[in-house]
Amino acid sequence: MQSPRRPQAVAFRKLIPCGTLLVAWMLCSPSLAFAWQPSSPQFEQRDPDAIHFRKHLDRIAQAADPADAEAIAGWMLPHRDDQQVVYFLSSEPPAPSSLTTLRQKRAENLLRHAAAAAEADDLQLGYQMFWQAAREDPRNPNVLRALGLPADGEVPITIRPGRNADRQLNWPARSYLQVLTPHFMIDARCDRAQAIELAQRLERVYWIWTQVFYPLWENRGSVQQTLRGQGRFESRINRHRVVLFANRQEYIDTLSKETPGIERSTGFYSNHAKITFLYAGADADLKTQYHELTHQLIGEASRMRVSPDVGLPSDFWVVEGIASYMESLYLHDSYATVGGWESSRLQFARYRVRGLGESMPLQRLVGLGRDAVQQSPDIASWYSYAAAYSHLLMDGSHREEFLEYVRSVYEQPAKSRSLPDVDLADFLNVTSDDVRLLRPGTQLQELCLTNTQVDEAATASLSDQQQLTWLDLSRLPLTDASLAPLIRSNPNLDQLSLERTAASDATLAEIPGLSALEELDLTLAPVTDAHIAALAGLEKLETLWLTATQITDASVDVIARLPSLRQVDMQRTAVTAAAIETLRTARPGLTINPLQIVAAP
Repeated sequence: MQSPRRPQAVAFRKLIPCGTLLVAWMLCSPSLAFAWQPSSPQFEQRDPDAIHFRKHLDRIAQAADPADAEAIAGWMLPHRDDQQVVYFLSSEPPAPSSLTTLRQKRAENLLRHAAAAAEADDLQLGYQMFWQAAREDPRNPNVLRALGLPADGEVPITIRPGRNADRQLNWPARSYLQVLTPHFMIDARCDRAQAIELAQRLERVYWIWTQVFYPLWENRGSVQQTLRGQGRFESRINRHRVVLFANRQEYIDTLSKETPGIERSTGFYSNHAKITFLYAGADADLKTQYHELTHQLIGEASRMRVSPDVGLPSDFWVVEGIASYMESLYLHDSYATVGGWESSRLQFARYRVRGLGESMPLQRLVGLGRDAVQQSPDIASWYSYAAAYSHLLMDGSHREEFLEYVRSVYEQPAKSRSLPDVDLADFLNVTSDDVRLLRPGTQLQELCLTNTQVDEAATASLSDQQQLTWLDLSRLPLTDASLAPLIRSNPNLDQLSLERTAASDATLAEIPGLSALEELDLTLAPVTDAHIAALAGLEKLETLWLTATQITDASVDVIARLPSLRQVDMQRTAVTAAAIETLRTARPGLTINPLQIVAAP
């Protein structure tokens, strides 16, 4: 998979409210890259114990130490329309406490409801209830029996030296580790700890995949019997093969002869070989692992008869879209989420649709097959839309209908199909309420809220974010009160847009501390020469947008001394033509004023 990158040489048109001017703007182009929740009203109608459990949780929280009260009260997860909550078996059993006892009783009730749902032939609801019971009591004997696990709940992992030489990879016998889990066979050239870590993660992702794509799962036929208390969900398992290289360079060196362009990828699933290829190390990408594993499980663990022509004549967006959707998987301590406005891929789509004003109708995606997509000069844009539409259809009221569409694409590629009319721009909007529902502990790397409905208070609630590298808050009515703390808590930002915000002294004073910053957009912000002078230490800054700011010729000398700067725009400022010519002479390779401003018709 080729990882998405933040938009950096995409042409777009942008309206600047300084007279009737229309700006054609050049940036640099991105490279390639259900479980029912307890507070859901529908769930509570079919699970009356949910309300009772909520009341007991509140009582325990009120009596608890203040340090624990918030976690106890928050144990029952709030419902979000735009996100699936799914579960996995925790590796740590809960310590004895009144909360543990309550959760164990809750698990027994959920298992009884799951059995009743199975009797009523509502197997998907029963399966969802089972996994919620597994979260409440991960050592419940009936849970462990259904999953085929021992009493300690540990996933059995066998590790041994590879007994046979792998001619395809040119690995001699005993030069690699072979790791066996219930669902995977991993051939690994990394160290033992890295191999075990991947094995444990893959097992978790497998069971999460069965919940997200339950209608497609091969073994769902045994669900009814298992929920009734007999047997296990899977009596016969075919292991899925994964190869884990020691590092990225070994991955490239080994696969480059047979797979042209492998150096642009961060992992891939070979449908022909039935193998997922990954690599270990600090630069290994979890999103890639989730993406490629989704391809593998759709092809090998679903009950579909996958056509060899899937995605060839049309609908290739479905193949990549659902895999991109699974990149949004976020593992919390006792549950996981998939989807949601904060998903990484949606930040790129939001930038294009709500920021640039682009659009790509769903029917255009439907008509494109694999070859047409791979030959497209703007494949990054295609990926953004494929992911966005998949999120929209998986995270809303169309999920069941969409999964049937997915089945049809995989089994009958040439068949004519239809999809509902949807509004992508509206789906990509974010409100202040959406931001406030971001689940505790979630740390984002990309956040684009351009041209959405997020207010100051909601933005201030994001100040606990500490891992952002891209932040776009353009066109939001924000002041220093929310901007400064958010920037201060994210020192690793390399791309920041404060266009048309009210960023002032306190916010702009934080920017010089962003030593990794490569692109900064201050268009139409109240920026002065004093603020620009403070940017002199940004040695990695490559792109600087100062359009329609309050700078003068005094800023030109500072701009000239930014060592990595490649382009700067200072139009609609007080910078004179003479100062610009001086800058051209001092920095002949610098692109100055790339915006082409024309009068609006």
